[in-house]
Amino acid sequence: MSENKLAKNCRIKCSSSKGLSWTPIIISDSKGRYLKEFSKQRDIVWICKGGWTSSDIFTFIHKNLRKLLRKHNKISLYIWVGTCDFTEKIRRFVYLRNKQQDVMQRLCNNLQGIKDICVSSKIKLTFLQCPFYSIQIWNSFKSHPNSESFKSDDQFLTAQINLLNEFIQDLNVSLNSYTPKLNQDLLRSRKGSGKKQRYSVNLKLLKDGIHPDKALARSWFTSIYRKIQKDCL
Repeated sequence: MSENKLAKNCRIKCSSSKGLSWTPIIISDSKGRYLKEFSKQRDIVWICKGGWTSSDIFTFIHKNLRKLLRKHNKISLYIWVGTCDFTEKIRRFVYLRNKQQDVMQRLCNNLQGIKDICVSSKIKLTFLQCPFYSIQIWNSFKSHPNSESFKSDDQFLTAQINLLNEFIQDLNVSLNSYTPKLNQDLLRSRKGSGKKQRYSVNLKLLKDGIHPDKALARSWFTSIYRKIQKDCL
């Protein structure tokens, strides 16, 4: 998507969050901090920590849910996870984790576990779509001497993210919820004369290959906030 289309998405008015009946809580890895910058709504609770995996978030919810319920009573929870499950940072570079089949299974098990905890506690729950990102661009950004060698890893990573988002969609359907289609903001379309429309991922909207630039972060927050309004009023 172009920056003009991102700006158009952000111009669609959102009503004030004042007087929400449910407290929206967004739990995320470092991506959440980039969106928080554009949040002027005091009713939204942000819990974001760089490097958090689905295991970390599952543990956090298991240990802290009762405390959150005592403080906020009626909670609508938004889980944004996945990036740090598929890859790990060693010094300043990023690599695919070993045994990706085990990674995906553990990730899905953790999301299912989070769902089970929230359903039993009568908490509204939405799993947010895992965005595409690029190992190659991040490592190039960090001056890796051979960043081109990560191109095939990126292709594998994109396929894994698509599989995860299919699982997230199924989880949300079972919760009578849905996720804003955040990855649509990263897609650009091309159509030649007499040919079918083709889509590609516009990774230039990521400031370092992983985190959104300001235009993308603002658009993502706007889309998530519309969902919050529907859930929490």
